[in-house]
Amino acid sequence: MEAGRVGGGPAAGRNPYHPSDARRAAWDAACEAEAELQKWYRFRSRAIAALAALLILAALLSILLVRGALNAKSPRGALTPNGAESPPGDRSAPRGIPPPARLDESERTPPVLPPRPRVRPARQAVERVLDVIRLVESGGRADPPDGDAGRSIGPYQVQRAYWADARVPWPYEAVRAEDAGRATVLAYWARWAPEALASGDIEVLARVHNGGPRGAARAATAAYWRRVETVLRREEADLD
Repeated sequence: MEAGRVGGGPAAGRNPYHPSDARRAAWDAACEAEAELQKWYRFRSRAIAALAALLILAALLSILLVRGALNAKSPRGALTPNGAESPPGDRSAPRGIPPPARLDESERTPPVLPPRPRVRPARQAVERVLDVIRLVESGGRADPPDGDAGRSIGPYQVQRAYWADARVPWPYEAVRAEDAGRATVLAYWARWAPEALASGDIEVLARVHNGGPRGAARAATAAYWRRVETVLRREEADLD
């Protein structure tokens, strides 16, 4: 017997039927069986869905046929609880409910309500103080010169920091226009003095416009408010 060989047969060669081949074949068979089972499940689900749809259609068709038969038997309309018949073509109210009584022309006319005020008092006060601030800042001119050595622009003399704090979507140069400048002041007040804006506290609004978010508490803005108040009183006297 040669060294290195034990027993007979092809010991040096590989077994033609290895256990891994058996496992692979069993796995493939299991996968194929699972695929066939999934196909059967899908087919059964589709068949059940189709059968349910057919049943629903049949039920709807039966309901329509029954309703048509009932309508054919009572062409003159259904009876109401008081014995009156509703018109054949009247389908505005369910059966068994009497039709609404007819109203006279006088009853059809809606009641006259008192007119609503167009502007709320707080908003009216805010609009007035905006007009006065424009007079105080730029004399009411449509194209006023820049103030504060070029740092304040527009009818309301808005500075760049003021515009940035207002967080408006238009560029800084847009505040030179009346509508954009006015909207910028309102946006600034809405952020830094919302309570005063809602209540129409024009003194706080004027002092915040002049002195910043804490301008209402600064003594330096009192003189500015007196200027605004003087113009307001003069305009009120002119109206009287």
